[in-house]
Amino acid sequence: MTKRRRNAIGWCFRGQRGWRIASLVAALLMPASAAAAVTAISAFGQQIALPSTTPVGTVVGRHFISPGQACGAPTCKLGSVALWYNGGSVPSLGPIITTNVSGISTRLLINGQAVSGGNLPSVTEVSAIEVQLLRDARTFIEGSLKSNAYPGYFNLCARSVPAGNSCKSSNDYGGFASIDLSGKITPIKGTCSTPDQTITLPPALAPGFRGVGTAIGTTAFQLRLNNCPAGFYRVGYSFTPVSGTVANFPGTLAPLSGSTATGVAIRLADQQNVPIAFDRSMAVTDYVQSTGGSFSIPLSASYVQTKPVVTAGTIRGAVSVLIDYQ
Repeated sequence: MTKRRRNAIGWCFRGQRGWRIASLVAALLMPASAAAAVTAISAFGQQIALPSTTPVGTVVGRHFISPGQACGAPTCKLGSVALWYNGGSVPSLGPIITTNVSGISTRLLINGQAVSGGNLPSVTEVSAIEVQLLRDARTFIEGSLKSNAYPGYFNLCARSVPAGNSCKSSNDYGGFASIDLSGKITPIKGTCSTPDQTITLPPALAPGFRGVGTAIGTTAFQLRLNNCPAGFYRVGYSFTPVSGTVANFPGTLAPLSGSTATGVAIRLADQQNVPIAFDRSMAVTDYVQSTGGSFSIPLSASYVQTKPVVTAGTIRGAVSVLIDYQ
């Protein structure tokens, strides 16, 4: 579900400072409502708070609709799409159209591809429908996404539409779904600040390992989020490995180029010593919307044996830490 200013930090283990990866993920997942005949679907629906400095083009919300919700079948046949500026009565070619919230636009993705208004090149079997919200170049002002007129933001029809017509309802070329947007979006001034860190594990002896999967040299550290402003509904963080992961070893970073030890890698874990799940947003549970504040999240790093034989040398790993907001 989140995601805003690009706000990321890079961490390097056993040396090599300077990793900085700017990335931001925003994912808002809410179930779509279903109706009958021409199915009226309301996307999003919740209150969303975003940093006012979110870069133009950032995807700040995602809403997924199943074919079953849209047409009551495992797949839907789609021949034409209608896009409406601000959810009103003026059609658009798109694929990106403005919403009623200044600074926020939207687009419709069918089978992972953004679609424009009008007829598709051919009738398409739809297996996935997604509505995205994006930051646009307009001044970001608080507002409601809800359209003020029929038919909403998007209409889906099973058949192609003659020139000069638009897909609108069940009587118009097999219309089977209309999609409106709802929910309030609020810009928040500022974001959490997150310092770079280098965590150095203590020297370890290769004979100290006792078999594949054993860990030694556990070193505690903290993820620090400073001066988080009030107003967000949720602040989250996630870890993205710089050089990938080690298969079958949860929370374990693939060694960076230049590492010379073999059969060993670095594993990250939470306060309960549970390996970190990479690329998954975890909530800052102590964040309070009315006050904001600074937070420290306890974590640890360890050497873990990944192969039957460990050879001596140096080992380095790195992650980017991505901060997301709702």
